[in-house]
This record gives sequence, C-alpha cells and structure tokens, in this order.
Amino acid sequence: MELNEFKQRLRLRTYGPARASEPAFLEIKKKFLKKTYKRRVTVDYQTATAFLMTQVLPTNQITREVAALRVQQQDPVIKIAYDRVALHATQATSDLRISFDRNVRYDMAELDIATETIGYQLLKPGMVLMEIKTELGMPSFLRQILGEYKLRPTRFSKFERGLKDGFQRHATAYQMLMEKDFTHA
Repeated sequence: MELNEFKQRLRLRTYGPARASEPAFLEIKKKFLKKTYKRRVTVDYQTATAFLMTQVLPTNQITREVAALRVQQQDPVIKIAYDRVALHATQATSDLRISFDRNVRYDMAELDIATETIGYQLLKPGMVLMEIKTELGMPSFLRQILGEYKLRPTRFSKFERGLKDGFQRHATAYQMLMEKDFTHA
C-alpha cells in the first residue's frame, strides 16, 4: 500500500456551540483509496469530553472502534470551526448534498471546542468552500453549471491546511525570534 492510501482520524464534532448537555459526535473518519467513510457515535458533549480523558464509553461496536483509535491518537492537535450552509436533495432518487463553508478558521493553541474559536483564517477574504457529495452521479443541471463556470474538482482538507498553516506560522515566529538581538542581564 502506498503512502496516504489509508488514513484515519478521530474527531469530536458539534453543530453549534459545545455545551455539556448538547449532542456531540465522536467520529472516525477513514480515507481508503480516495474514498471517505465515517462512523460515529452520538453522546452529549460532557460524555464526549470525559471519554477523551478516561476512554470510557457505553459499549457497542462503534464505541469500541472509537476507543481503539483514541489509544492510537494521543492528544488533540487542532480545532477547526466554520459557518456552514448545507443543502440536500429532497427527491428520493437523489443523494446529492452541497455545503458552503465560510469563515473557516483554526486554532492550535486553544483546543477546547466549548470556547469561541477566533484562531486563523484558512480562506482568503470573500472566499467560500463548496463541497458537492453524491454517490449516484452528478445531476445534468449541476454538471452544466459547473462546466459553464469552469469549476473543477480540487482537494481541500481543512485539517491538513490548518496544520500546514499552523506549523508554518510557528516556524516563522521561531525564525523571527532567533534573528532578534537578545541582551542578557
């Protein structure tokens, strides 16, 4: 198997502000041969955060998988937040889903999702990230619109972009610090 053919990560996800009794999702996101699979368990936010400390959850197949992955992934490394508009097809014959994410930001210092994420922007001002998902094939009207505007698929991982930008920021700050003249007492 070549590098990056299989990746998986555990993530804690909420929709809206994270509060103790609000729903939270412990989610395993797996990528295998360019296909993404997600398995998740729904618990309240307080149970989810307690799990990250104690690794104790009610037992079923998915929670066992989540717990096994938690042992491998030691600590959270990044927090990502964004404002999303999600659309889905209403016809039973279509699985089309389109989402628009704006104000995409990350933080590598303050990782508690219960706190407001200010962090750093991942997109240039005015940019919006559009994601189209369908297993049953792209509807002809959408293919026509995408072709008319010359829109092409591209790979964009908020997780990977945030990590890359964060590491570059820290490297730049470190380099600037090392170039300063220090006086010693």
